[in-house]
Amino acid sequence: MKKIIAETIAFLLGFNALFTSCSQSDHKFIMTEDRGLAIASLEIDHDSIYMQGNKGKTQASLSVTYSPSLAQDTLIYWSSSDENVASVSDTNLTTCTVTLQGTGKAVITASSYSGSAKAQCVVEGILDETPAFEVADITVTPYANNIELTWKNPSDNAENLYGIRADIYAGDKAEGTPVKSVELEGAGEGKVYSERIRDLTPETEYCISVRSLTVNAILSDEAKEATFTTLAADDEAPAAVTDAVIGSVSAENVVVKWTDSASDDVWYIAVYAYDASDEEIDFVKVLPGNESCTVAGVSDDSDKYTYKIVVVDNNFNVSSEVSLVYYNGAHVSALTAAPSTEYSGLLSLAWTDPEEDFDHHSITLSSEGQEDIVVESVAAGVQKYDFAGLVPGALYYVTVSTFDSEGEPTGTSGTRSYASKIQIRFYSRESAGFMVVTSAKSFKTQDGSSAAYSYKWLKMPALDGSTEFTYDGDSGKTGTVPTYSIMAQGIDGSASGQYIYLTSNDSSVTGGTSSTEAPLTICTADDVDAERLSFATFISAAVDADDSKYKALRFKENYYQLGSTSSKVIYRTSAGAAGYTRWHWTITEEVSTPED
Repeated sequence: MKKIIAETIAFLLGFNALFTSCSQSDHKFIMTEDRGLAIASLEIDHDSIYMQGNKGKTQASLSVTYSPSLAQDTLIYWSSSDENVASVSDTNLTTCTVTLQGTGKAVITASSYSGSAKAQCVVEGILDETPAFEVADITVTPYANNIELTWKNPSDNAENLYGIRADIYAGDKAEGTPVKSVELEGAGEGKVYSERIRDLTPETEYCISVRSLTVNAILSDEAKEATFTTLAADDEAPAAVTDAVIGSVSAENVVVKWTDSASDDVWYIAVYAYDASDEEIDFVKVLPGNESCTVAGVSDDSDKYTYKIVVVDNNFNVSSEVSLVYYNGAHVSALTAAPSTEYSGLLSLAWTDPEEDFDHHSITLSSEGQEDIVVESVAAGVQKYDFAGLVPGALYYVTVSTFDSEGEPTGTSGTRSYASKIQIRFYSRESAGFMVVTSAKSFKTQDGSSAAYSYKWLKMPALDGSTEFTYDGDSGKTGTVPTYSIMAQGIDGSASGQYIYLTSNDSSVTGGTSSTEAPLTICTADDVDAERLSFATFISAAVDADDSKYKALRFKENYYQLGSTSSKVIYRTSAGAAGYTRWHWTITEEVSTPED
């Protein structure tokens, strides 16, 4: 007898385990071994319900009671026989929400976990067939293989609006069978939407008919129509972005920056973010003119992130890919790139080293149209670096990469900034003109006519390597002032690379108002004679003038002082010479460093 009882218990336990396994699979519950007293019967509060309204918006609630009331296994499973008519959601044991999805009948069933108790409710659904009002307005912008369709929703009777249906016909009339039909989502009274419709034939005439579309798939009675002709075929890819760099990095987000494509036809810039397993973690679509975006932040789950940037034009042609890699390890922080406040073309970097162990950094400085400048190794603890001789006013991208002792990258940081652009003007106290360069050896005052170079010059570091000079000036005036060289600037603000250069050191003219034509030329820094680098070095020194002080431009060597007549630049040696001559050039400076 004991043996029979034991075998029976084992059989029942095995059967229960088998049934539990099936129930878990069917009902997707995680069950305990002992669920206690089961439900014997169920009753829904409605045998049937009638639902009429809008798809996905019209809802009803059902509830169920069970017995015995002391049942412990009270999990209840809700289902619909046809979710195209009615769907169930928000199931919470004894209640659920029924949502109308279409016209027809569906049976909603409530089942106990064991399946031994069930109750049902019949749902009869009818979708509202009231059409939406007519689309308020449409605009078509054609391209070679697609159009941009812009429409405005009706202002009335739009509570059940889904969007529109656009039918495109060959020719100038909405007749026959459409060559293309699309449904475009866009709800809301009076709202304006724009979408692209693709796969059209270049240089072809079409007619488009646009109707409002309700959530119940009912079209408006009236349509808006427009004819258009697509443009000539275009399969030329746009130019890629340039000077891309990874900006700030955090767990919340990563900022990616670039210079926009040089192409005229750009629809948007696409930025993709991937983790170390090449899984896409984010995608951002950016309109031209923004030149930066924010993507998903980094986490400890990935030690490497890749950011890919492509340009898409209005015909869906895609540029070549620009990729940036970020190593999520030890990297510098608080990276700044500060333009100099004293000279043009200087950029000073500063950063904070990571707390983690590392060996060295490398720095890459890049700018559009220029070769990258790479500093292979900056030791730990230095935390700064200065770049000189850059193009004044140009935008530079800085990337600092951190490496371990094996030369493997551990992290990256980036920023961007403009190189300083200190512009100086030489103001004549007599003629109120400005000195400009018109040819290699001819200088004149600015009179409004076109010139080869701007009347604004660039203040560059001294070519002779000096940084300051102590002078003894007129009337006993002394001082220590910075030294600098002067580069001509193009009318368009570009750096010409041409420096003012004194070709002769003739000191025969010593003072008074006497003067001689200055033996000046302009040339590149490499063309200045090595022994005469000081002849291309200037100071701004104090001079007495009518009992007031002003700063005049002087050559460092022998204090040669510049001035002008109406037709030429002249000079005199001013060391020890008292008095005032009206043609001295005074100097004004201005800093032109665009904000990043």
